[in-house]
Amino acid sequence: MSAEADTHLEQHSSSDTATCNSAKIVNALNVRQCIHNKEIKLREPANIGYYSLERAGVTTLKYNEDLSQLKYLYLPTEKKFCFDLTDGYSNQFECEHSVEGLSNLLKWVLNNKYKFEVANSNHSDKSLNTDFICFRGLLSLILNTPYERKEDWCIHAVKFNGTIYMLAKLTERRLREEENKSEYAQKASFGGYRFEEYVCTEKQNNPPRTQLIDGLNRNEFNVVFRSRLNSHSLVYGAEVDCIKPNGDPKKLDFVEIKTTKEFENKRQHDTFCRYKALKWWSQSYLAGIKTIVCGYRDDNFHVQRVDTYSANSLCNLGAEFWNSSVCLNFLDSFLTFVKKCVTKEDQNITYEFYWSPNSNEIVCKELMLQDAIIPQWFRDFFQ
Repeated sequence: MSAEADTHLEQHSSSDTATCNSAKIVNALNVRQCIHNKEIKLREPANIGYYSLERAGVTTLKYNEDLSQLKYLYLPTEKKFCFDLTDGYSNQFECEHSVEGLSNLLKWVLNNKYKFEVANSNHSDKSLNTDFICFRGLLSLILNTPYERKEDWCIHAVKFNGTIYMLAKLTERRLREEENKSEYAQKASFGGYRFEEYVCTEKQNNPPRTQLIDGLNRNEFNVVFRSRLNSHSLVYGAEVDCIKPNGDPKKLDFVEIKTTKEFENKRQHDTFCRYKALKWWSQSYLAGIKTIVCGYRDDNFHVQRVDTYSANSLCNLGAEFWNSSVCLNFLDSFLTFVKKCVTKEDQNITYEFYWSPNSNEIVCKELMLQDAIIPQWFRDFFQ
């Protein structure tokens, strides 16, 4: 699965841009002052629920709280194989970004509100007893920030009934990058999805249907996790690729599916260890995923070698270039900063957090912008 797919990025609307001129800077966080490697752990993510989405592009056709879109890992049994990752590719393919924001995740929250109740809590029935609700991809963005050298990010946040809801937004740089994406980059994006079709099956122990009939299967199986980092309680959604077959059905053993180009020299291997291994680790760590299956593609986008990594082995590979404790401490500092900034519960105020690799600060602005993160039907439920 691509990192972008899991981040659920939303594009800035014209109304967003229009309000930026009147935005008020609330605070700024010095990134360098948050860099330290004291021992810190994320509490083991608990799977508290799931939902399946039948999709057409980025539009949800059907939402079900079931296992209908769950897939199983099916690795090639032949000694020699060749997966063509451009099979079915069209230059019309676009790695579209979700326009639905938190809607499906919040639908699950309402249907399972009892899972947020805390015995002997002093909070009202309107409280979810949770500090943050977001997607895994957003948390992964923050974890990667201490070592990020290229990609900026923008996050919008609102507070409602004591909980802060956060959503990543497409930045102007990312929009330009998407508009000017090369044919090679388009094929690489398509190839990531295509590889999943070769190694994931809908029926346990049955070979996958590798021939594309109606295009790529963009349906999703999403898991809702609960965790804690120091004083911060977190509930976040994550799209997962598949699970190991023949496992305990009550304990879903998730697997992350990835592709990368074959290494031709040490420089390419070091680049993988410095950047891609970090992103794979952060995605996997947040969902408690222990197994990452990687397909190595050649210049023709053919995969003839598949390897398996563990989350721990990714840390070992990147040890020369990054430290997971630095990432977790930075996430802790960022969440503390967000709590400090996002104080007003006003439907007409959205807080924006922006960071660029060219800057040493994360800047928080208060926008006079009507909340586009929490749907009105979600707010009405708590009235």
